[in-house]
Amino acid sequence: MRKTELSTILFLCFLFLLLFVNDGQAKAIHQVCSSSCGDIQNISYPFRLNTDPPSYGDPEYQLTCENNKTMVDYLSGKYYVKQISYDKQIIRVVDANLADGSCSFPSKWLEVIDIRFTLPVNSNISYTSFLNCSTIINYPSYVRVPCLSRHGYFYVYAVYNNESMYDFLESSCKCISTAYADYKDMKYTSYDAIQQLLKSGFEIGWSIQCRDCIRSGKVCDFFNQTSQNFKCSKRGKGLICVVTDLVLIILMLMLFCVQMMDLMNIEKN
Repeated sequence: MRKTELSTILFLCFLFLLLFVNDGQAKAIHQVCSSSCGDIQNISYPFRLNTDPPSYGDPEYQLTCENNKTMVDYLSGKYYVKQISYDKQIIRVVDANLADGSCSFPSKWLEVIDIRFTLPVNSNISYTSFLNCSTIINYPSYVRVPCLSRHGYFYVYAVYNNESMYDFLESSCKCISTAYADYKDMKYTSYDAIQQLLKSGFEIGWSIQCRDCIRSGKVCDFFNQTSQNFKCSKRGKGLICVVTDLVLIILMLMLFCVQMMDLMNIEKN
């Protein structure tokens, strides 16, 4: 009977080990696989190129290599990848419509949520809104975009950091799209200056665990402004839910230990 008892304990321990080790092994396998495209070298987990074998990276973090440039689909547009920091879990991107300095509108921002990426909690982001107006606007914060305007028909303006936009927005103007970039505390009086800022792009963060947390219907809350560490909790319950889960786990372990002790006592008798 002791042999049966020992076999049962070993089997249960083996199951517990599988739960903790399996995920780590899968991640380690992905990390040793890497690929490159243009200036972006050693593309590795969770990212993958569309030409990589299926076992590479996470399919939801797929990148493409177009004209020797690494690109990622984000929200409603395509973005060039300028840099990836695996330590900080941050990727720098720039709107493909604005990257080469051509006179184009940024990608349209739809009312959608991309749970794969988040703006870093310590980011200092600016946003420039593009307005299409049927009349000339003479407010200083409205910077004319000559290459997109057609005199006598419509006039396109760029408003940096949405400064005064809604205070002076008239019925003749409509917001077309919005572009993100790094924040700089300065006034922009020409579209050339705004264009140079937009070409620098902005940073977005990623977290596989946070993505899975949101997908399960829970909330991903970051601990501080200097890291990507977070806690996953049920909506509206927060810390209470986390404590409850821990208590349930402890009770289950205690119940298991009591049952094993009872089994051992029965066999001794």
